[in-house]
Amino acid sequence: ARRAAHRVAAMTDAPSARGEILAHFWSLSADDASTRKRACEALMRDLRAAAAADGARARRSDDDGDGRDGDGGADARAYALRRLTRGLSSGRAGARQGFALALSELATFAATPAEALDALDANVAPITKATKGQEARDILLGRLFGAAAIGLALGGREDVREEERRRCGAEVARRAETLSREKTYLAEPAAACVIELRASLGDETFAGVVEDAGEGLERWLSGDCGGDAGADTLWLACETFEALPRETRDRVQCVRATKKGKKVDWAEMFTRTHLSKISKALLDTAHTHPRMHSAWEMMLREAPGARGVVPLWEIVCEDGLFVSGSHQRRFLGFRVFDTLLSSAEAHEIPALFSSNFIKCLLNNLSAPDNYLHECAVDCLARIVAFASDKKTSSEKKIAVIAALQRQGPTRFDNVTKTNAVQDLVKSLDSDDALHYLQSMYAVVTKAPVQDSDVVGTEEELASALANGTGQKRRLWALEQMAGLAPMLPSDKVVELMQFMLFHAYYKATDGKAGKKGKSNIPASILKSPLEEPTGSVRSACSTRFLAMINSNVRAQRAAASKETDDKQDVVDLLSEATSFCRALEGETAVDMIDSIPDECREVRAELFKALDACVGSGDELAAKVAPLIRVLSVLQVSDWREFTPALQDLPRCVGELVNPKKKSKKSKKSKKDGEDEPEAIDVLTDILLSLLAQPSALLRDVVEHTFKAVSGQVSKEGIQDMLRIIAGPEVGEDAGEGEGDGEDEDVLMEDDDSDVDDDDDDDEESDDDDDDEESDDEEDYGEANDAEIAAMRAAASKIVGTAAEDSDDSDSESEGMDDAAMFRIDKLLAEAFKSRQQDLMRKKNLKRATRDFKFRVISLFQLYAKAQPGSAYLPNAVVTLLEAMRDSLGKQDPQSAQLAERIAALISKHIAHARDLPELLGDEVTSKTIQSKLLEVIVAANRGASDAQVFNKAAGAAAAYLLRVLEAVALHEKGGKAAKVGEEVASENAIDCFREALKMFKSKKSKLKTGFFSQTFARHPALASALLPELFSLVAIDADKPNARGEFLRLEALKLVNPVIQSGKKRYPPLAKSATKSMKTLSVSLAAAIGAPYKNKNTRADACQQAANCIESLNRLIGEIEIKTIIDVDAIVDAVAKQMSRPPALPQKAQKAFQRICALLDRAVPDVEMQPKSDANDNDGDDGSESEEDAPKPKKDKKSKKRRDSSGGENSSKKKVKKNR
Repeated sequence: ARRAAHRVAAMTDAPSARGEILAHFWSLSADDASTRKRACEALMRDLRAAAAADGARARRSDDDGDGRDGDGGADARAYALRRLTRGLSSGRAGARQGFALALSELATFAATPAEALDALDANVAPITKATKGQEARDILLGRLFGAAAIGLALGGREDVREEERRRCGAEVARRAETLSREKTYLAEPAAACVIELRASLGDETFAGVVEDAGEGLERWLSGDCGGDAGADTLWLACETFEALPRETRDRVQCVRATKKGKKVDWAEMFTRTHLSKISKALLDTAHTHPRMHSAWEMMLREAPGARGVVPLWEIVCEDGLFVSGSHQRRFLGFRVFDTLLSSAEAHEIPALFSSNFIKCLLNNLSAPDNYLHECAVDCLARIVAFASDKKTSSEKKIAVIAALQRQGPTRFDNVTKTNAVQDLVKSLDSDDALHYLQSMYAVVTKAPVQDSDVVGTEEELASALANGTGQKRRLWALEQMAGLAPMLPSDKVVELMQFMLFHAYYKATDGKAGKKGKSNIPASILKSPLEEPTGSVRSACSTRFLAMINSNVRAQRAAASKETDDKQDVVDLLSEATSFCRALEGETAVDMIDSIPDECREVRAELFKALDACVGSGDELAAKVAPLIRVLSVLQVSDWREFTPALQDLPRCVGELVNPKKKSKKSKKSKKDGEDEPEAIDVLTDILLSLLAQPSALLRDVVEHTFKAVSGQVSKEGIQDMLRIIAGPEVGEDAGEGEGDGEDEDVLMEDDDSDVDDDDDDDEESDDDDDDEESDDEEDYGEANDAEIAAMRAAASKIVGTAAEDSDDSDSESEGMDDAAMFRIDKLLAEAFKSRQQDLMRKKNLKRATRDFKFRVISLFQLYAKAQPGSAYLPNAVVTLLEAMRDSLGKQDPQSAQLAERIAALISKHIAHARDLPELLGDEVTSKTIQSKLLEVIVAANRGASDAQVFNKAAGAAAAYLLRVLEAVALHEKGGKAAKVGEEVASENAIDCFREALKMFKSKKSKLKTGFFSQTFARHPALASALLPELFSLVAIDADKPNARGEFLRLEALKLVNPVIQSGKKRYPPLAKSATKSMKTLSVSLAAAIGAPYKNKNTRADACQQAANCIESLNRLIGEIEIKTIIDVDAIVDAVAKQMSRPPALPQKAQKAFQRICALLDRAVPDVEMQPKSDANDNDGDDGSESEEDAPKPKKDKKSKKRRDSSGGENSSKKKVKKNR
């Protein structure tokens, strides 16, 4: 370096370079690449011309003998070398790229690579502590670009000796390795520099370069990609592997070589085991965002030929990029998907549409504000474009469409607000879909092949075979088949359903086909059994089958609800499935996977008889009950232990409902205990409620619609059962520690069979299915501490035993233990901890399942309220639901709050809109019973709840509903007709209820709000007219003594009275007569409210203003008669004068209110003097005695004042002492 500095200094001391050469350096910094290229060519041309001119001049000088040297060309070359190496550190425009290009060309023909390296060291500024970040970055990039330029120049210098080329190449490699460790963003371009050096020098020379480069380059190549090494190590090692020396190849960890060890074995590179090792390096390439790292480009280039598309996607993308919270990694995942989709085979495409990818895609498509929204939109557009391209094969096109259809027929179109996917489906040829379906049949039935990279024992190999790639491919094929259903004709859809059903619950045996040797079962099913190992294929078939039936049932309802002429016929897959099951059970060549015992087969036979009776009856109710029987007959095959008990009484119930028969009085008594036999509808309701707890989405859907069909016959007992479930305690609230282990626990805790999103289902009940998605907070295991500590002590005392007894001076149990005892107690403690945590988790899951069951019953009750708005059981249900809501709010946890909100929605949106006059059934609906229920609601509202807003709204809706019912029932009992609007008369029952409510409102502990009364009086002005004296009595409450409660009640009463009076003239004219009749009482109350003492100045001003509004409203209500002729004017004016005399001075709002009152009464505003504060306080009470609220206050004030004085004196004395010190 020192010699290079002297040499360069000599160059800089030479005469100035030519002027025409200087202009080229400006063009080398241009942004346009073509401009830089032309400038480089011109610079090299001028340098060659200068060198040629110098040579000619030198020859002439030798001939003339003048002794002058032609060194102009050398000067120009030296200047260019110095200028180019210095310009590499410039970040202006394209200077770095242009100067590196010119340096490479210069080092190729003019300067030697060694001179270029020396100039690079001499002219690129060093990095010191004072160097700023951006400046240091430019310097590092300048060094890298210079090394890369010299490395490229080495390839064109055949005139340089081999040893010199190796030496310069090793120097370039060392510099690249050093720079790769400086900054992360330099690692990839440094690796590119070494890779280009290999291409420039050739494999043989590059091998010598690696040997001469030293340990740094070997350490870089042999880095562990699962540890500290990055993707640059992987890329560099793979691209240079064949040219590396043998010893270096043996030390490379991230590359799998062929058997000969000279080439990269890409098939081994894409095994799942190796991908797991290098996945960290591939994931840590987010710093190149938005550009894709070269290592990724290499892997994506080699994956299709090595059959590595699926492993690369699953290991690195699905379980890596898309589970990360990094936007950059997910962006990279979308880029990788685009590349792999275009190169994947048809059977590999289903793996690309994996769950995490679809979830990420849909989430970003549905949120326009997301960072990756535009990227997700572009990804979906590329998918559609790929499937729409004419060059795409039909198999790939169908695979893409089937994968999109698996998310729902209109899921993607609804999110993007387009019809791109639907148009894609319509463009598909059904013949292509059938051809693809046949290939999927073969994939599912064929046994999987063991993965090549799996090793282990026989058990491990068997487990890997049952859960390996081959088995996953079978599951992908099932998903593809389910996605093809909308594209198939009806007969092929039925065939697909039969395939799913058969392989889910049945298997072929060696028996003959039937009695006559003929079979109704398709030969394609019997001759293509599901080869072992089946693994999870049968359960997947069951899930897909039930999902197909569920979607088909909803599609039939949607088609039936359409009133257009172009209705599409939808095949009834549920009926086809039931018939297929009955046909299979008659075949000797077919057997169930889980055979049903004979006693259960008898129940099944009775169920089919009931189904035949429903089908043959032609009754509308029977047609609506038949789907339930069909679903249960199919589900019994899947789990006969669970569903058979629920089917035993179902045939009898259905038979009695469809064909009701009169029973004699004797038959109503059971023979055993003489009790009444339950009615068929009650038994059916119990069955439906028990089935509602099942995890099957299909079964719950059918149960809801069956209940809706029979809701008109549901009895009081059935409604009470539903209310008992909703209002019942949750698990662990009133049960013992060991209770709760039963069959219901297993039922509630099973997984749901629904695996599809039906976005085209617009039923009104769809929003009621959200109960399955309720989430629980993490369990707090702190409550287990006591039990765990007790278990520890018990275990310790059990193990120590005699050892503790033999220890004379032992202070603790642990001192008597040996090592073996300690190991035994550790094992027992671990078991105690594990058992306790499992018990807590079981109770948590059971509690969540119980709450979900309540949500489902609430949805069922909503259906009942909507289908039977005139039910006589709804008024009684309101009180129970309100109490259940209060209990849920009292638990104060998020899940209970959600349950309370659902109950509030049930009351406010459904029950509150029921009919005014229910169906009268005996003593269920009378004015007295409804009055008692209304009083209970009012009492509940008076008690309140923790979440007052939600509870008060529901209580107000319940009270309004019961009041409507009470008025209608009372009028019906009297035999009267509904009065015209404005002529209604409130019933005595309603008046008594709300008179009690007003009494409750006066209490300090009352939680009743003004809104509760204002809503009621706005809807029932007749009730407000009847209660007008009681309302005005609130206006004068505690008017003789100042207290906060009295002030609040008076102001709230005025706010309540004013709307009633203001709206009475139009809505209820008889209110004027009632007000005129009670004007004396009204005058006294208003005068008391105006003249009452107020402590709060804002309340005082508001009360005066509301009183003025009330008098003005009364004047407008009476109309023809002036208010001053019937109201007690003197009392009102005296009250105004009394209020004006009270200190402090009236607020401006109150003064204006009194001016309005006096003007209306045709009196002047009283001119009074304000009393002193003491006199005003003395005159507050008529008898001069203090009120209860005010009596103890002076004593408290005196005591507190004494404390303040004493403490103040003490503190002041301390301060004085401190100051003196």
